[in-house]
Amino acid sequence: KLAEYNSYVTKNALKSAEVNELALQFLAHSDGHIQEVALELLSTQDPSEQNLDAILEHIIMGFDAELIHQAFLELQRYTHLKDQEKIRLALGRGLLQGTPFVSVAIAEKINLILNEGNISYFEEMMNSIDPKSRVYESLKYSIQEFEQVAQAG
Repeated sequence: KLAEYNSYVTKNALKSAEVNELALQFLAHSDGHIQEVALELLSTQDPSEQNLDAILEHIIMGFDAELIHQAFLELQRYTHLKDQEKIRLALGRGLLQGTPFVSVAIAEKINLILNEGNISYFEEMMNSIDPKSRVYESLKYSIQEFEQVAQAG
């Protein structure tokens, strides 16, 4: 039903507090499939601090690694400095304290979020991660990939 509602909202370009609230309610659900559709629904609405907080709490600090890529695409819409800081700190927490699969997924996909303003934070964070871990290797690769793209122009 939520997927059908999402399709209706998307087709009709609906933006409302009710749609947003429904998306937030389902983003807090324990089922990853429901969270996935809720993220899609949330992406049809305008970015807000409440939406950002919900994504960081329920997805970045959540349990479903499959949702990280989609969450990062949504996080790209948050460009204000205050939002960027909140995202940076939450991703750092996710890398260090998140569930194992989510931490690896964050490290693997973080190049979608990396920029000149946060790269040094994540480079420094590597000192706090076990160099033999998958999180470390994935983060190292993502940082190298970002730097190669940045150097290429």
